[in-house]
Amino acid sequence: MFYEIMFYEVIFYEVMFYEIMFYEVIFCEIIFCEVIFCEIMFCEVIFYEIIFYEVIFYKIIFYEVIFYKIIFYEVIFYEIIFCEIILYEVIFYEIMFYEIIFFEVIFYEIIFYEIIFCEVIFYEIIFCEIIFCEIIFCEVIFFKIIFYEVIFCEIIFYEIMFHEVIFYEVIFCEIIFYEVIFYEVIFYKVIFYEVLFYEIIFYEITLYEIIFYEVIFYEIILYEVILYEIIFYEIMFYKIIFYEVIFYEIIFYEVIFYEIIFCEVIFYMIIFYEVIFYDVIFYEVIFCEIICYEVIFCEIIFYEVIFYEIIFYEVIFYKIIFYEVIFYKIIFYEVIFYEIIFYEIIFCEIILYEVIFYGIMFYEIIFFEVIFYEIIFCEVIFYEIIFCEIIFCEIIFCEVIFYKIIFYEVIFCEIIFYEIMFHEVIFYKVIFCEVIFCEIIFYEVIFYEVIFYKVIFYEVIFYEIMFYEIMLYKIIFYEVIFYEIIFYEIIFCEVIFYMIIFYEIIFYDVIFYEVIFYEIIFYEIIFCEIIFYEVILYEVIFYEIMLYEVIFYDIMFYEVIFYEVIFCEIILYEVIFYKVMFYEIIFCEIIFYEVIFYEIFNEVIFYEVIFCETIFYEVILYEVIFYEIIFCEIIFYEVIFYEIIFYEIIFYEVIFYEIMFYEVMFYEVMFYEVIFYEIIFCEVIFCEIIFYDIIFYEVIFYEIIFYEVMFYEVMFYEVIFYEIIFYEVIFYKVIFCEIIFCEIIFYTIIFYEIIFCEIIFYEVIFYETMFY
Repeated sequence: MFYEIMFYEVIFYEVMFYEIMFYEVIFCEIIFCEVIFCEIMFCEVIFYEIIFYEVIFYKIIFYEVIFYKIIFYEVIFYEIIFCEIILYEVIFYEIMFYEIIFFEVIFYEIIFYEIIFCEVIFYEIIFCEIIFCEIIFCEVIFFKIIFYEVIFCEIIFYEIMFHEVIFYEVIFCEIIFYEVIFYEVIFYKVIFYEVLFYEIIFYEITLYEIIFYEVIFYEIILYEVILYEIIFYEIMFYKIIFYEVIFYEIIFYEVIFYEIIFCEVIFYMIIFYEVIFYDVIFYEVIFCEIICYEVIFCEIIFYEVIFYEIIFYEVIFYKIIFYEVIFYKIIFYEVIFYEIIFYEIIFCEIILYEVIFYGIMFYEIIFFEVIFYEIIFCEVIFYEIIFCEIIFCEIIFCEVIFYKIIFYEVIFCEIIFYEIMFHEVIFYKVIFCEVIFCEIIFYEVIFYEVIFYKVIFYEVIFYEIMFYEIMLYKIIFYEVIFYEIIFYEIIFCEVIFYMIIFYEIIFYDVIFYEVIFYEIIFYEIIFCEIIFYEVILYEVIFYEIMLYEVIFYDIMFYEVIFYEVIFCEIILYEVIFYKVMFYEIIFCEIIFYEVIFYEIFNEVIFYEVIFCETIFYEVILYEVIFYEIIFCEIIFYEVIFYEIIFYEIIFYEVIFYEIMFYEVMFYEVMFYEVIFYEIIFCEVIFCEIIFYDIIFYEVIFYEIIFYEVMFYEVMFYEVIFYEIIFYEVIFYKVIFCEIIFCEIIFYTIIFYEIIFCEIIFYEVIFYETMFY
């Protein structure tokens, strides 16, 4: 026992401790003043059965302490027990660490074996006005440190306060934790209660090449954390709570997250201000059995966030569940994503079963000047994703603004969706209110080898979805390429859209420039029992939409089936197409193979549809083949076209080249109570339309019935057909069988100033045409 020991102006110079053993040592009331440790060597030091019982540190001052060339070599701490340590009313007041230098300190082969901290209580600890000034850790090496079976049991930190703690010019240079193993380390019931860090400033701190390997943080609360050049390897975060966290001017530079697991995370009132992620790498990140329960994002602000060269490599999401997620007042301001790469991302066995999103509110979300630059999705696989019994109830998007979003050089390469199933997905009372997309630009977006395989939508219900005051302003798609996109065995079964309302939707200055769809294949797509009930499009305006150099090349629809698709009570009210321009649209090698439309259209109403200044310029249909198309039991019931106006529509240089209709069958097509009311074609010009090598082969119209079709006040005003050429048009085995026009009424039809100028039928052949 050492009692009331005072060391004053003690100098240790070239001290060597060799084979020292401390047995049952007690330190009580020790004071170190002006201590210098120079060239101290601890060699083969063994601490055996040291017990600290009721240790109290009161008013400890370290002044001008220098550690120079300290070497800990083969130090063993064996069976150290801290039992029933109580730090009660410990006050650290005006503690100053000034000019502390650790130079060439080596910890070599230190072993902590069977250390137990049992029932340690820190009660009412106050750190007030602590200053760390000019502390330098230079060339500190921890080599082969092993913590074996370390147990922290029932440690409680109660009412700890750090007030005005300042770290000034602290440098950690070349600190290496090499082969540090925490084996069977358990933090059990660690509680930080009423911990307050007040006015903590980390100034000019450099954490350089620090590696934490296999560290476990259990029930930790982090407040005001700054990370710089840190590597996290196999970190598990369990039950983490971030409450009123502010990240200000945080820089993540060359940060690597390796095998990170987040479980039960709560974010409340998080603010990210001027956050920069630079050269961040997520390598082999596994999200395994993640449960996010009662996650609240409140007042999250992303201001001047830059993501630069972020790489996600081998990311796996396994069994993720989100329960009661709330986003409130999220603002993205001047966010830049630059050179983000997603490589070999696998979503494996993601099951969302009985997931309920109830009362989700996105309120006042603003995306301002968001830029996505050089984003690459390469070898992304979605495998066996099942959405079962998902309910979206009362989702509200209110005042969502997307302003100046730019997608630049986005590449989707080899994305595969395999066996995705949506089972009993319900969207109930989804409201989009005042959503604005302003100046969204897609530049050089490439989708390469995107495959949707065995995607099933079963019993998906959209109920009471409302889009209110949505504005799309200046959306530009520039050089967008869809290459080798395959939809294989997609099934939409029992999909119901009920009471969908689009109110005051405006598309303004939408431009598709050099959009290419190349080798898109729809294979075995089935739309079964899709019902659109009470769909209302009200005041939809397409203004200045331009499709420029859009190419559809090698698009194949193979075995596409529309079965019992019902459009019931669809109303298009005040839909306006104004200054719509289709320029240089090319449909090349489009194949429709075994397409079946079965029982489509019921009570469709087009009310006040206006096409104003629509221009089709240089539209080319090249090698379009319709093969084995069957329209079976198509019923148009109570279809009303009311006040449709085509104004200043121009078809200029439209070419139909090598169009083939092969084995097209219209079977039991019924038009029942179709009414065209006040249709006006005003100043419609067809100029230089060419039909070249069009072949109708084995086209059969069987049991087509037009019943109670009424054309009321149809007006063609100043319609001009100029230079229309039918060249080598062949009708081969065209059969009209059992066509019935019953009670067709043309009432008040006016053809005014219709001009057919230079119409040429050249080599038109009707071969084996039968009207039966």
